[in-house]
Amino acid sequence: MGDRVVLPPQPLAHIVTAISTAATYVTARHLLGWPAGVAAALAVVAAPIVALKWPRFATDTLRLHGTVLPGVPGDGDGWLLGRAPELARAMAAKRTCFLMTAWRSAAGSANYQVWLGGKRRVFLSNPSDIAHVLGRVAPPRDMRWMRAFGLPISPKVIILSAGAEHVAARRLLAGPLADGRVLGGAAAGVVADVCGEGDDPIGGALAAAADNGTPADVAEAAEEITLRAMHRTMVSSPATPGVNFGPALRELFPLLLPLMLVPAPGVFAPRRLARIRALGDRFRQYMVLHEAARRAAYAAGTWPRSPPRDILDVLLSDSDGGGVYAGDRDRLAADFMALLVAGVDTTAHSLQWGIYLLCTHPDIQARVFEEVSTVLPPALSEGANGLLPRPVKAEAPLSSPPPSPALDARTFTSLPYLNAVWKETLRLYPPAASGVSRRLATDVTLPSCGAVLPAGTSIKMPHHMTFRSPQNYPHPETFDPDRWITPVNGANGHSTRGGGGQGGCGGGSNKGSAKGLGENAWRPFGMGPGSCMGRDLAEVEWKAAVAALVTKYEVSLAGPASGVKEIDAITLRPSQMLVRLRRRVTESAAA
Repeated sequence: MGDRVVLPPQPLAHIVTAISTAATYVTARHLLGWPAGVAAALAVVAAPIVALKWPRFATDTLRLHGTVLPGVPGDGDGWLLGRAPELARAMAAKRTCFLMTAWRSAAGSANYQVWLGGKRRVFLSNPSDIAHVLGRVAPPRDMRWMRAFGLPISPKVIILSAGAEHVAARRLLAGPLADGRVLGGAAAGVVADVCGEGDDPIGGALAAAADNGTPADVAEAAEEITLRAMHRTMVSSPATPGVNFGPALRELFPLLLPLMLVPAPGVFAPRRLARIRALGDRFRQYMVLHEAARRAAYAAGTWPRSPPRDILDVLLSDSDGGGVYAGDRDRLAADFMALLVAGVDTTAHSLQWGIYLLCTHPDIQARVFEEVSTVLPPALSEGANGLLPRPVKAEAPLSSPPPSPALDARTFTSLPYLNAVWKETLRLYPPAASGVSRRLATDVTLPSCGAVLPAGTSIKMPHHMTFRSPQNYPHPETFDPDRWITPVNGANGHSTRGGGGQGGCGGGSNKGSAKGLGENAWRPFGMGPGSCMGRDLAEVEWKAAVAALVTKYEVSLAGPASGVKEIDAITLRPSQMLVRLRRRVTESAAA
């Protein structure tokens, strides 16, 4: 692109700001003869103005910092703060991902840039560029946008750690999350939860709603399903007696969201920070409770120390053996909390969206039922759970060994249409809709257009923006699971081009089949060293829950679809959604 100068922006900005501040003081004090206090005040005022204005001037006008990407035209781009106020308003309104998607449309480019004060923020939605950055370059996370996640317990939480310690912790925790026994147990437990009857806290409530003709709260059921599944994975028990983390989970993320833009929360938001840390203390106490119970089980010989059966076993073994968690109780509790919170909120919300889409597309719901009936017999609709392990009761000891699952995780992951519905749900409603942030440690050249981005550049790769792009998906607003099944160019009305190429960096035509385009762009769990460790578990939970639900019930919305709104509060969640459940009539029941 003809860029001859690629300087890292931050060091030069600091030098220019220092020189400008000194020059302002010298000019006012010695050339104009003004009092020292006035000269100093002018220098103090000049410093932040230069710090905010110089980077943009150096990048866009002098072109000292690599390629200038297309910008976002129109109102909202302030002289001093750029689009930072616009972004702050969107975050407050819980509409962040939608603003980023609108910026892409306005810029007319798959990749674009905006200025947030004195910082350039580059947004990418071209699949080849995203794969290059995340998979090959693999820069560290942009901590300026992530540091709020260290506030509840410890800044060393795995999402913020880096280097050898991060690699060691990630390798340690990723094992149980991909273990076949763990995944099979999660699948069987979810089916048992959904299909339960009587006083079962999930299945019983769903059955009662169906029998009484009353609407069921999807959010409450989805949250409880995923919370129990994560408990099984973390501590081999579906619930913690006397502990309800639902309200704490719902409260934590909205508290953290505004602090992503606050540099010193202890100064500017002390009350909010105090509440966040109080919630962190609750999670820390939860960890202490389970650790005490597990160590007592070790001592009594009722639970073997080896081999590890769940996340708690892995953490305690590492801590006791002088590993990455040795001597750091806060870090151990923080990662325990991070896995629990991340595993519950994201999967619960994607499950809610899956149910919403099946409710609004009864023909697709019928196809899912037809497919899953081959692995989950219709007898489940009559409460016959012979296929399933007996559910562990909530009052069971915390360290009770899990039952042997009768269902394998492959029971659900091998179903092609269910898989297509899952992928299409996450395409339309990705849990982390605003995507991932990275800060380049070295200069990077984007493969789609040759644009050069210098070290220090902040990059954002929003999933919602990428997945709703007509360049990446034909008819991107349409719920069409078949796009993941049909690999033939142009089949089912799919274009083999991305809806017409956008200009700018990352634009042009994408060639290949509709399925191929989608596969390249579909990365709701990220990729590379910073990708989601719990992808396999999330997939199994979602598919098992949907399969069990549609096997036992026909689902429909209790109100108009237009009443369900999208809320971007770190995870993309629906507003309150009530559904009606109708038991499916099987041949044996009809007879």
